[in-house]
Parts: sequence; C-alpha cells; structure tokens
Amino acid sequence: VRELVLAGIALRRVRTRPARAALARGRSVIGNYPVNIQAEFNLAAAQAMVELNDFGMANAILAEIEPALITPQQATQVIAAVQLICRQLAGAAA
Repeated sequence: VRELVLAGIALRRVRTRPARAALARGRSVIGNYPVNIQAEFNLAAAQAMVELNDFGMANAILAEIEPALITPQQATQVIAAVQLICRQLAGAAA
C-alpha cells in the first residue's frame, strides 16, 4: 500500500511519458485498495495531468473520486484541483 501511495505522489513530480506510464500502471490496480488510498492516488494523478495540460484526463480522474467516501481534507484538495483546471482552461481560452 505504501508503495502505491508513493507512486501516486511521484506522479506529481514526473512529466509526460513517465507520468502516463505510472498512471496506467497505478490505475490498473488501484481499485483493489481502500477508498482513502484510491482518493490520494487519484488526486496525485489528476494533479499530474493538469501539469501536463491534459485537463480532460484530469477531470475524468477527479470524477472517479466518490465525494461521500473521502475525508474533508481530500474534499478540499478535489475542489482545489477543479479550480486549478478551471483557471488553466480560462487562461488557455484568453
């Protein structure tokens, strides 16, 4: 479990192909872990996709997080991620 969380955190620090490869590997097994770990992984993955300007994938990943099953801190992180996506999209449209 610890390795999966660390892999999710590492997603925030890597770029392009390594990030997408780590995401694919993590997503293939994340469903077997507790919801709180799934949420942490998905938050890290969404943030990595925002950094890669892949807002559609970031949004899809955030949509996989069940709001009723996460902590208040995780909910705050989800809101911050959505706001960041909105700011990035607004900046791209300007």
